[in-house]
Amino acid sequence: MGRRLFAAGVSALALTVTGCAQDIGGTPGVADDRVQSLVRAAERSTAEFASARFFLNMDVGAISMTGEGSGTFAGKEIAMELVSTMDMTSMGGESYSYEMRMLGETLYLRMPPELAGPAGLPTDTPWLSASYEDFVGLRLDMDRMIETSDPTKQLELLAGSGEIVNVEHNQKVDGRDTTKYVIDVDYEQLLEQQGMTADPAMLPDGVELGRVPVSVWIDGRDLPLLIEIDMRDAVARTAGEELPGMFVSDALLSMKYYDWGAPVSVEAPPAGQVGELPAK
Repeated sequence: MGRRLFAAGVSALALTVTGCAQDIGGTPGVADDRVQSLVRAAERSTAEFASARFFLNMDVGAISMTGEGSGTFAGKEIAMELVSTMDMTSMGGESYSYEMRMLGETLYLRMPPELAGPAGLPTDTPWLSASYEDFVGLRLDMDRMIETSDPTKQLELLAGSGEIVNVEHNQKVDGRDTTKYVIDVDYEQLLEQQGMTADPAMLPDGVELGRVPVSVWIDGRDLPLLIEIDMRDAVARTAGEELPGMFVSDALLSMKYYDWGAPVSVEAPPAGQVGELPAK
């Protein structure tokens, strides 16, 4: 159980940081000159700026998460961090604070001791670390996830995975002019391409996401400023009706990027504060 709890935290970071960034690459997937031009421009811009800060807001099923972080994108030599609050009050739990860092091929997670202890994870150190090999059997292919954190690889991998269904010009994001692209994406296939699978625990019983709209706002520098993944209709469609309550109103994930190109510094926690993920 402890390893799966650790993996759940990593999944959240991967889905909201690398996963959302990968959706950027998947947006311009229609094989026409306009889309291919957009793909090439985005590749050049993300390679040039290489880093960004971000805010996230995620409401999926019974879990709500807010957070902020930053990251660099350079193949496996990435550095990312996320500080977040997870609200589990609708499940009878409480609100918990997490911190995640990814440095090269090492992952660090700081989680509340009241969750770590019952799950069999060490509580004598505030941080836990793990390597990619530790995730075998936990439905996470870390090599593929980290590799596709490189925006160029994201674009190469996901070009053609979605279809642009709407374009809106002159859209403002934090005062900047952007163009909004709405893309119809097979979300479960997208996760599979990234070495992940959708976690059933985060969705109502019997719900499969299928195709969902992903909206991306691109500015004049060809950089993404805002991404929204809207799963509300998919949840309602699977259930065959407009579901009341949290599952429809709270099936939304958004990421807002800012300070593209700003220096990002992510350091490993002090060695004395880091414990290892227990053996299987």
